[in-house]
Amino acid sequence: MPWAEGHKFQGQVLFPGAGYMSLAVEATKAFVQDRPVKLLEVRDMNIPKALVIGEDDGVELLFTIRSKILPSSVGDDSTLEAEFVAYSCSDKRVLDKTCDGRLFVHLGRAQPGDLPPNPVSRAELTPLSTERFYHAVSRIDLDYDGPFRALSSISRSWGQAKATASWDKGELDIGCALHPALLDNAFQTGLATFVSTAENAMGGPFLPVGIRRALIDPNFDYGDSSGTTNVDIGAVMTEASPTVVEVDIGVCADNACGVQVDGLILKMIAEPEAADDRNLFAKTIWNLDCAYSLTFSPPVRDDVGELAAMSDVYERLTLFYMQNLLREVPPAEFDSAKWHHRELLRFIHATSETVRGGRHPVLQKAWLDDNRDTISRIVERYPGNINIEMLTAVGENLPSVVRGQSGMIEHMLQGDLLGRLYRESSGLVACNQHIAQLMRQISHKHPRTKIIEIGAGTGGTTMSALDALGDAYSSYTCTDISASFFNGLSDRLPQRHAGKVDFKVYDVEKTPAAEDIGSYSVVLAANVLHATRKLSETVRNARALLRPGGYLIAVEVTGQMLRETGLMGGLEGWWLGAGEGRSMGPGVSPRDWDNILEQNGFSGIDCIFHDNPNVSRHSCSVFASQAVDDKFKLLRDPLANIDLIPESRVLIVGGRTLPVSKLVRRAEKMLSQWSSDITTCSSIDELDAAQIHPGTFVLCLSDLDRPFFAEPPTAKQLDNLQEMLGSAKQVLWVTCGRLLDDPYSNMMVGVGRALAVELPHVNIHYLDFDRQQSWDVEILLREMLRMMASPTSKADTHGMLWVEEPEIVVRKDEILVPRIMQDTAANESLNAKRRRISKSVDSTRRITVVKDSISLRPVLVADGPLDIPVGFMAFDPMAV
Repeated sequence: MPWAEGHKFQGQVLFPGAGYMSLAVEATKAFVQDRPVKLLEVRDMNIPKALVIGEDDGVELLFTIRSKILPSSVGDDSTLEAEFVAYSCSDKRVLDKTCDGRLFVHLGRAQPGDLPPNPVSRAELTPLSTERFYHAVSRIDLDYDGPFRALSSISRSWGQAKATASWDKGELDIGCALHPALLDNAFQTGLATFVSTAENAMGGPFLPVGIRRALIDPNFDYGDSSGTTNVDIGAVMTEASPTVVEVDIGVCADNACGVQVDGLILKMIAEPEAADDRNLFAKTIWNLDCAYSLTFSPPVRDDVGELAAMSDVYERLTLFYMQNLLREVPPAEFDSAKWHHRELLRFIHATSETVRGGRHPVLQKAWLDDNRDTISRIVERYPGNINIEMLTAVGENLPSVVRGQSGMIEHMLQGDLLGRLYRESSGLVACNQHIAQLMRQISHKHPRTKIIEIGAGTGGTTMSALDALGDAYSSYTCTDISASFFNGLSDRLPQRHAGKVDFKVYDVEKTPAAEDIGSYSVVLAANVLHATRKLSETVRNARALLRPGGYLIAVEVTGQMLRETGLMGGLEGWWLGAGEGRSMGPGVSPRDWDNILEQNGFSGIDCIFHDNPNVSRHSCSVFASQAVDDKFKLLRDPLANIDLIPESRVLIVGGRTLPVSKLVRRAEKMLSQWSSDITTCSSIDELDAAQIHPGTFVLCLSDLDRPFFAEPPTAKQLDNLQEMLGSAKQVLWVTCGRLLDDPYSNMMVGVGRALAVELPHVNIHYLDFDRQQSWDVEILLREMLRMMASPTSKADTHGMLWVEEPEIVVRKDEILVPRIMQDTAANESLNAKRRRISKSVDSTRRITVVKDSISLRPVLVADGPLDIPVGFMAFDPMAV
């Protein structure tokens, strides 16, 4: 069947559904022999299986008609009822049913007008380029060529379409009265009733799977006197669901109808996937500007007492196993032990002496007398606690490890203890949650960050970070000192991250490769930097990976709790820093970390979170620091480096009201340290052109007095505004409450977005305070000076993690910046029409019966919204 080459689905030749109607016409002619047929009616046609025609393998198609009445036994103008079925057979010699249905053969001479022409559409149809149409259907794997790509014009609206199709002389001559391509082009017009040229508009491929009723004039001649074939096609959608569409179709030529289809059923073949969603809705999200600072939301904990009690349990358990090590391993054996085990012994002796002297802030002297029975009773009270399980596994095996009879790692990995520790330990879980919080803040401002994690290990932190990032990152590189640490991590990655995450071996104690230097925006290091010989050198290597402005997010041991050494003290890495004075463990205090960071190209600790709200009992901390150089220090804190910013003329506009007048005076006083040419003007109305010199920086506070567009501006006001913006080099326009309380303040922002294109020479920024109580002259001046210090071209920001923000909002003393993001709820509502979208929800609600305060009748009070269909719940107040 070479004529079928132009009908392909997913790259394979597919026998067209219209071909079965062509076969029905030819089979009917053979069935009635020489009897005239007025109309052929096809009903309840079903296509249960698509027929794929292989390029090399042959296929046989059998089309059979069965009727209880022979044509010879009835007269003219009679109707014969028959059934038809089509089977295909490949090399497997197995018959597959590909089509069936019913036939009604109306005998007699055909008369003009047996089928009415297409009705005149009253709908406003929009022309659609046939090239765009065929491109749209090709995106859902429907490829048409040759006689199957014959539509020459299409006009459509939702639910209706009309088209014309043309074939050259001889193009449809294959020996049958009704070429499948002619009907298939009509079916394509049915697609046009709902297809859109927008990306992913259809979501998936639709193919014909049945016809409810079709009338065919087998005598109809579609050709004209020149031998070409031209048809007019009309299609109307009658029913539609996300996966099934029904259309009525008429095929006409010379105002006469040859085929009329009532109920062509088009069905989506493949269930749409999330990747095929149409995400049409977006919204503006305001979130913290990490350029000012990263912050932690203060945790709300109601388990502080329990946390303190468990902390004591862990410390007591650790102390017991350390004392047990001294009891089981005599000093002579320690002399031959590995160096790091001797460091552990020295640590245990020093700690024990402190406890015996009653000088330890947490460990109690009485705990030195604990025995196995005491410890066993404690352990039994906390089944399933990963910290206790890990401390027990490590403590019980520590003597054999020191003797060299086993390795500590094998005991820690047994039963996935180490992985569970990072996933379940309350302190580490809290640290990972705060890492996720920081990653969300960074990715809001920089959604295409390149991230490297040092010491990814079992992936506990990796998964938290990736969950927080979503798709708002460019790449994520997991590193560790050995590739064996990655075993299993790649398999646990969600599919959406698989293409962005890679793995490589890297030792942070070594200088990074040349191609990695300065190439990352975020370095994530959880419980890894301390396990090195020289902290300063390690921090310098981490800094080398970052661009100026990039972020280091670290989890480090910063407390003096015994538990951490009880868990990790048997490992060599825990004592690598002993040579530089870290003899009581690898950790250093937050103050020391701040100094180390500042001395090695970082900003110091910008924010810090401890795993225990009682700082004296904390073990680990999450902290963040920013990579800086001289240029970035200026952008980060322009007020502290004001002498490095070139002086400029300044014009301050505003001050008609008392609060704004006081703000103007404070700003003028502080700016006088930087600029000797400061001019003030109380409003735009009073602005004099002589006050505006080319290159002036304008600090416009007049909207704080009254928004410029609160009333229709006068011609003079517009002229003055035009003069000011035309001469200024930079403008900081300040508003109050534009997002909520005062929409008139928002109007200037909208105008300014358009002016950015019309006046490219002026740089306009917008700063909004949520309320008058938030007015802060330091924030004003910092933003103003930052504008002056900001790079003026992309070349100046090359290699730097920096984004200039034209719009910022101060809300509750926090600096927020906007980003356009997908509106997930609205998009899911849209896409749920095409595919099933499920969410996990709380399946339980607490319902309490209380007395109404007025009627005193019992009523139900739920602790959350109830979505219960009518009739699914009954309440009898008399039974209460």
